[in-house]
Amino acid sequence: MQKLITYLKEGKGRGLRAMLIFSAFIGLLLWGMTYIYVRKIPANADLNAFVNQLPTIVIQNGEVVEPARTNKTYAFKGQPIFYLQTDKDEVSRFSPDGIYLTRKLFAFVGGGQLQQGAYLSGNAVVTPATLMKVIRSFVLWTPIALGLVYFIILWIFYLLVVGISALIALICRFKLNKGAIWRSASFATIAVLLIDVIMSLFGYSVGKNTYPMLVQLFTTLLLVLLIVYGIRERKTEVKEPKKKKK
Repeated sequence: MQKLITYLKEGKGRGLRAMLIFSAFIGLLLWGMTYIYVRKIPANADLNAFVNQLPTIVIQNGEVVEPARTNKTYAFKGQPIFYLQTDKDEVSRFSPDGIYLTRKLFAFVGGGQLQQGAYLSGNAVVTPATLMKVIRSFVLWTPIALGLVYFIILWIFYLLVVGISALIALICRFKLNKGAIWRSASFATIAVLLIDVIMSLFGYSVGKNTYPMLVQLFTTLLLVLLIVYGIRERKTEVKEPKKKKK
């Protein structure tokens, strides 16, 4: 414990190496967990059965030309999910929930209302093989993207902790050695987030709260302030030696 206190108070560097190792570890952990979860998607029998029943779709100049004037529903696990309606340009009101492709529009319907839609553009040929290729790309790149995004988020989180802590320390006029705020923020960030990861394994993660990052940020800031309060340089009163009476 004393070694840790000495490091936080007078150590060399700013703890950036420890933060780099930790954020890389969390990024790789998230990538691995996500990949394990999605890697079997392309081999899913129900998904392959759904994709293989779809026709080849040809788009020219922003319009579906093949299959033309078609109104057909495709189901996934017996549940209608994809509506091919190339006999019309728009999605009809009060349509069932699902994915729609009209002659000019690709859209999602939820709760009986159009949630999101985009008009087609350009030329394209979409086949079942093309869709499976997109799915395999999704499985490959989504875990990588999530790992990189969380790596960046951790550094933003860390720098935010450093900035707020430094401002509070300045307002409180804490006298600290060079890099003490950075080292303390690095230690606090790693400690709080690592404990949260471990607790999540037992179902007690802060991530289940409505605003998990705010709770983590507040907890980390509190820990940093406790650390810097403890390692700050205290004023010492210098007592003048008593003069001997003659």
